[in-house]
Amino acid sequence: MSPAAVLIGASFTATPLQALLQEQGVAELHFTPYNQLLQVLLQAPAAAGGRCVLLLRLADLVRHDRGSPAELAALLAQRAEAWHDALGRFATAQARPPLLLMVPSERLLAQDPALAAQCRRIEAELAATPGLRPLAWADFVAAHPLERPFDPVADKLGHLPFSVAGFAALARWLAGALAAPVEGAATPAPAAIPAAQAAAPGLDRFFERLQLRVGCQPLLEPQRLAQAARLSHTAATFHLSGRRHTEAELRRRLSEGEVCGLAVDVADRFGQYPDAGFLLIRRGRQPRVTDWVLNCVVLGKQVEHCLAHRLGLGAEAAGLPEIVIEQAALDGNQPALDFLQALGSAAGGRLEPAGATAHWHLAPGALARAALAQARAPAALEAAGLPWPAAWLGEGQPA
Repeated sequence: MSPAAVLIGASFTATPLQALLQEQGVAELHFTPYNQLLQVLLQAPAAAGGRCVLLLRLADLVRHDRGSPAELAALLAQRAEAWHDALGRFATAQARPPLLLMVPSERLLAQDPALAAQCRRIEAELAATPGLRPLAWADFVAAHPLERPFDPVADKLGHLPFSVAGFAALARWLAGALAAPVEGAATPAPAAIPAAQAAAPGLDRFFERLQLRVGCQPLLEPQRLAQAARLSHTAATFHLSGRRHTEAELRRRLSEGEVCGLAVDVADRFGQYPDAGFLLIRRGRQPRVTDWVLNCVVLGKQVEHCLAHRLGLGAEAAGLPEIVIEQAALDGNQPALDFLQALGSAAGGRLEPAGATAHWHLAPGALARAALAQARAPAALEAAGLPWPAAWLGEGQPA
């Protein structure tokens, strides 16, 4: 990033700010990948003199959880520890103090007084992280007294917390905050990261403590088929083929027997994510992964590495000579293609054009080893994979 660039990191969808901030004169903007703010913070990438704006909302830490106010308060307290560590690590690596705005969690604040008090306490603790420049929500409200800054419907459908007017006002306010001089001395040099911390990078520790579990179940039940069909239309970042399916079409293809469907279930210490993706695999001596789709909520956790590892192990145990993975270049799925490119190259595979798609041909054992080699925490990755049903290899073959 150049000294004039601005990195926006948010726990929700913040890309509407791009055009609005550019209208305010912020020309060069970068955004952290969706739902991967914690991982980016733990990597602590230096902004090379640029500015950083972090937008964090506690409701996003428990977005997929259900429970009583007391249970949600306990989850927030547990998860806030990881965020506090990540914010501190990120701030330490920056030459200029990152701006942090704690966005109110309206859904949590309205539930219970004790939960609201817990939210305010955690927000204050995170805002007080050394090295950050906190921005006060009250200052934003005073400068832009909007009748309706939030949009619950857009939040539910697209994880967009603000109304159109709210995003526009936030962009104007953030542009002013970015232009304001920082009080105190000249811009400091980044502080040195302690040797012990450098020896065990924060992202590696995150994966080791994540308690990731990735399992696959036959794609048979109606609710799983319906979710897979929806994902084939809505997933973009990790959708290798780009094919869109209807529930009826999936049911027909799977009933014919040549294709096996696997629904991906994910869990970690932050929550459970059932039906977080699916794979369609054409059976045979050279099984072919024709569709590989993952929900963005589980990306950045090594789920894709775990699936590749289990694919390789299963095919190798069955004595299969090769496994084939299809891919197609689409708008938005470059991260998935980059993952597969790194994996295929590390496995010594070959990529062959096949019309509008391309096929990676990979030796199963090499694929499993490459998945471990590409992982940030190989031991945790090996422990994360749960047994697969044998159906994807054909009846009677081990998984």
